[in-house]
Amino acid sequence: MKKIVYLLLPIFLYAVVPNDGEYLVAKSGNSTIIYAEEYTKEAERAAALWLALSPIYNGEFSYTHKHPYIMLTSSRNQVANAWATSVPLTMMQMYPDGASMISSMGYKDWMETLIAHEGTHLYQLANKSEVSEYLDQFFGANAAPILVSIVPFWTLPNLFLPDMILEGNAVYNESKITGEGRLYGGQHKALFMVLLKAGMLDDVRLLNNHIWFPHGTEKYIVGGFFQEWLAKNYGEVNGLFAENSRRYINPLLLNRTHYNYFGRDFYSLLDQFLSSYRPQAEAFNLQTGSLVAKSVSFAPLGSNSDQLLIYESDAKTYSAIVAIDRKTLKQTRIDGFFYSGKPFCGNFGCGTVTSGYSKTAVIQTGLYDKNVNPIKQFNGKVVNDISGENVLYFDTKASFSTPKLYSNDRFIGEVASTALYGANGSIYTIRFNDHTRTAYKDETALFSLDCEFALADILPNGDILFTAPSALGNGLFLFQNGA
Repeated sequence: MKKIVYLLLPIFLYAVVPNDGEYLVAKSGNSTIIYAEEYTKEAERAAALWLALSPIYNGEFSYTHKHPYIMLTSSRNQVANAWATSVPLTMMQMYPDGASMISSMGYKDWMETLIAHEGTHLYQLANKSEVSEYLDQFFGANAAPILVSIVPFWTLPNLFLPDMILEGNAVYNESKITGEGRLYGGQHKALFMVLLKAGMLDDVRLLNNHIWFPHGTEKYIVGGFFQEWLAKNYGEVNGLFAENSRRYINPLLLNRTHYNYFGRDFYSLLDQFLSSYRPQAEAFNLQTGSLVAKSVSFAPLGSNSDQLLIYESDAKTYSAIVAIDRKTLKQTRIDGFFYSGKPFCGNFGCGTVTSGYSKTAVIQTGLYDKNVNPIKQFNGKVVNDISGENVLYFDTKASFSTPKLYSNDRFIGEVASTALYGANGSIYTIRFNDHTRTAYKDETALFSLDCEFALADILPNGDILFTAPSALGNGLFLFQNGA
């Protein structure tokens, strides 16, 4: 049956770089996999993960996809991101730069996390009631209403759900399916606690997009904890989207959807959720001390043998790297237009780890200087640490699922977090070991934890500073006699 197309289709300007090269197409069940030849094995794995996940989501979301598309971009698109849409096709697209987010997201497998997260969006957005399904036969998936007399009918009512619900539910599912991810990371719980304690969480901020700190991150994190709380207290949450798909005339009836599904309206549930966490937020104590730098953009702490390096920015008018001498505590400020990322300084100048155009029609991870120009010897590398002429990095192209760590040209192995150099060229890593994470000095196991944790600094005597989840957020810990 031919469908009537009467809308301008959305154009995804950031889908792939210009002149990206050829892509291959393969069928897997009722799905179509689009991929660059260099990622053939990864495409096969993505297809297998989707086939395993689909029956679970079919039941939980009460919906079955007819013909979804999954795309893996080439290594000319090194972006730490992914997206999903239901207009005009049901499609998810994944980029090969998850290695740069290993410590902040706490995942074990980038591809599995993306399939769970973006797959959630496919089921959320494409979910249709009987009426919407009937209209879809003639008009396809449209973001605008079909007018029947003066009454609008929506083929995709779930497009109008707030980001807090859409992204929060996707974060919840990524953690539920993988047993890893943002709901298990201490820094995300800490952000939730700080915002709640400061009175910065209410229905206006959570339901609406705005320009206030933390610039939409709360939709993912607080929304994720909200969905987790709903699941614990009211049962399976994914069926909410089938219920909301029945709002095909007025998709903005949020209270009705929640009341029909949970037995309570949205605002009552949100208030109950925030109230349940408020005692924890009141008990949350931020570390105090003298102010060195402040930034509205998160970036890991950088360091070398002589200095600690801090990225600072107001995300509007300036950015800088603040260098603190380890012995004298003297501060030096390097101003510029640095992108947000872990800072490094050396004989190459100063730069931050981010991704950008390394040359025409090629986006690569690397170090970019104060004018956002690539420092060429680092192109395609997620730099972890630099010691003299030695560079510890993830090879972005090879790290679609798990980070592949190298020291110069020597392959070290697959790791669970960013790595650091210690004295005499020793390499400190965190690796997966069954259901735990284990810290290593070279090939010697030091200690294990059954949670996500990250190296912060290796002290001259071999002691290890690391961050890990605490009862109320994220804590800084010291492993002594690490040498």
